[in-house]
Amino acid sequence: MRTTQVAAAVAVVASLVAGCGTIDLNTLIAIIDPNLGPIQITGCTGPAKAGRVFAGFRQGAQIQADALVAWQALPQELQENAVVKAVLSQAEIIPSKIPEKLLAYAPRLTTPPLAPTPPQIPAPALPLAHSDFYAFANLVSEYAVRQPTSSGNGSAASDIFLQALAKYYQAYYAAPFNTYFSAPFDKPVLSLTINDNEITQAATVFLELLFDFALKSPVWIDGSTSTYYPGSSSSEPTVAYLNQHGFPYQGFAQPEKLPWMLPNGCHMTVTKAKIINYVANQFATAASSDTALTIRSAGGLGISLGVFGKLSIGDNDTLSRLVKAAVSEATLRLTAQLVYYALSEVDIIEPPSLTHAQRAAFVRSASALFISPNR
Repeated sequence: MRTTQVAAAVAVVASLVAGCGTIDLNTLIAIIDPNLGPIQITGCTGPAKAGRVFAGFRQGAQIQADALVAWQALPQELQENAVVKAVLSQAEIIPSKIPEKLLAYAPRLTTPPLAPTPPQIPAPALPLAHSDFYAFANLVSEYAVRQPTSSGNGSAASDIFLQALAKYYQAYYAAPFNTYFSAPFDKPVLSLTINDNEITQAATVFLELLFDFALKSPVWIDGSTSTYYPGSSSSEPTVAYLNQHGFPYQGFAQPEKLPWMLPNGCHMTVTKAKIINYVANQFATAASSDTALTIRSAGGLGISLGVFGKLSIGDNDTLSRLVKAAVSEATLRLTAQLVYYALSEVDIIEPPSLTHAQRAAFVRSASALFISPNR
């Protein structure tokens, strides 16, 4: 009953979406300073494995392929949804945002790089309107929270996606569910009312899977402190936990111990992981604030949910949170991936023996490599 209740709430809230204001994700995600910012970077010095070129995690063409596979695995209704197309098309083009000046530092081996292919996921023709989030929330209600028995589009990849979807929502309802950034989600409680937090969390869990499926973002752990990154938390992200306990799709994140050497000879360090965390959260916070400005107050609203009780939406606050959560999540994950791609091409010259306060200051300074496209 609780699953259906949250699904109904998500759908009802979505129906309140007005058509005012639009959101362009491309203007919210970080870009790289063409002058490469104030920090000192260098080419990687570790031993690279033969046959790899740059981007030791995956080459640009493979990244595009992964995003396309994720999109093709979706049921048709989700493939055609503007919000889904927007986030996956942005994931597909992120490798193209790495400037050649930065790549000049990257190690080159004998194998020539695979040329990225033209983007194949159709991006929305216009920026996202609130009506697009209405349609998205209804689909989340149908395909995620209600967990239909549909086999999606009939492909093996679609079957795997729906299996993963069920695993994510089982983890959410069983609790604890920790996002990729280790943010804990409260377990939904049995009651006659559904709060704003549960509605936004239900939608965010779906986006978490969508990004995990498309990006396969790494998770790292600092063995000396048992801290998981990029969330900088003692809580293991659910995606990493599931992949170690019979997850249906191999390729999702498993914790790598820091410091970690990528196959291209570059190093992933605690400092780099902290930069990813800092930059991604800075841009996600800004995106949430910008989104709030596009949402018009609709006044106090009360909606009867029949046997499920009454959901009271004061001053359209639930709608505001739903849209802001989706935009913030997309900005967080896409910016984090861009920062990771960039830092995986170079090593950072870090002053030795930094105190905790000095390292924090260095991280803030290094974050200047990533700037707003509106700057």
